[in-house]
Amino acid sequence: MVYPAFKRTLVEIPNPGSAFFAIGFPKPCLNSERGLNSPPKVNCAYLGSLDLSYKASKKIALGTGIEVISGNNTPTNKTKTSAFFPLYGTNHKFNGFMDYFYVGNHANSVGLVDIHASTNITLDKSSSILVKALYFRGAQSVAGGKKYLGTEIDVVYKRKFKGFALVTGYSHMFAGDGMYTLKSVAKNTAANTQNWAWVM
Repeated sequence: MVYPAFKRTLVEIPNPGSAFFAIGFPKPCLNSERGLNSPPKVNCAYLGSLDLSYKASKKIALGTGIEVISGNNTPTNKTKTSAFFPLYGTNHKFNGFMDYFYVGNHANSVGLVDIHASTNITLDKSSSILVKALYFRGAQSVAGGKKYLGTEIDVVYKRKFKGFALVTGYSHMFAGDGMYTLKSVAKNTAANTQNWAWVM
């Protein structure tokens, strides 16, 4: 286990809601895991998460939350880091379905603040639709002092059939200037539309 995590239920709301809080603090990782020439000294790195859910009616469930992942405020320092690194990724589970962060890159970077809200609507006994909006900014500023990274919209439609289920999704990223700086991509050379769709 790379880092210990603490998670507890903060509020026990009798039907129809719930809330929980999670926090973790990392242990220093192996050199190869962080891509550094020597073991970094972890300096007050942390991850905190708070999520709330509420059953507004039999057909509508609402959710909101925030996740804060500490970032490295001295990115050129190879001996110390304040960046929390969730080593084992959970693709699509956190920070949006498009996986702009912590899947393949973003280690030892500016961290992340993810503020999100969602609604899950039951259309009938066999189908539902989920709509989720996520606002991203860096826990630390990227070069140039920017923090806002972008806003992502995720939509998922599910339908059950006899013996199988169909799940389709669409995601769209409205990138901010900070995202182009963070990813080292010139805004004028990036694709105008950043999205993806899937079926399973």
